[in-house]
Amino acid sequence: MASYLNVHMDNFKIKPDAYVTFSWKGRTMEGEFFRVSKGSNSGVIRPFDRALRQELVDDKLISRVNCLEKNILIDELVTCDGIATDESVKVGDGTYNTVQGYDFIGEGELKSNDLVIADCRLELLRRQLHAVYSKLKYTESTYADRKEIEALKFEFKKYSLDKFKPLRYKLTRKKRVWQYVSTHPLWSLLLIVILLVLVLLN
Repeated sequence: MASYLNVHMDNFKIKPDAYVTFSWKGRTMEGEFFRVSKGSNSGVIRPFDRALRQELVDDKLISRVNCLEKNILIDELVTCDGIATDESVKVGDGTYNTVQGYDFIGEGELKSNDLVIADCRLELLRRQLHAVYSKLKYTESTYADRKEIEALKFEFKKYSLDKFKPLRYKLTRKKRVWQYVSTHPLWSLLLIVILLVLVLLN
């Protein structure tokens, strides 16, 4: 499959390819849609719901040893907080949840709060600006790079919020402990024994 969503300067996403409504755990939600290839109706949906996007980031952090912050510039810049439309979508490490169904809608049909949509947009624009500046630490800037930066900055300012707070790309201490225990069976067994002893003592 072509790496249409991979992190290359000509594949940065200033705006989504479309908008969708989708079903997720019995709820109907809205989000941005990014195609896996030009003309395809399959792709990755970034939910407008901030809590769900953080949950999706945490799922990826728990499922892998490497920190997402170190991997995010490789091939998940757009999709690390997204859900795949179907099982054929393979981006990054391929560990994407899939929606139960989705439909395309026009931007004017969106019912989500404007601030919620802006928060979702800003998160991706911020990641892309960070990626551009990180790239320029190791390579000389070109006209295309500068043009890309100006486009991203223009879009970022358009959606800028006074109280915007980025998602968390590191696990909390509690989740780090859970990740370690879940990847080390002997520690898992020891934890179960300790919990059983505590229950019996009480």
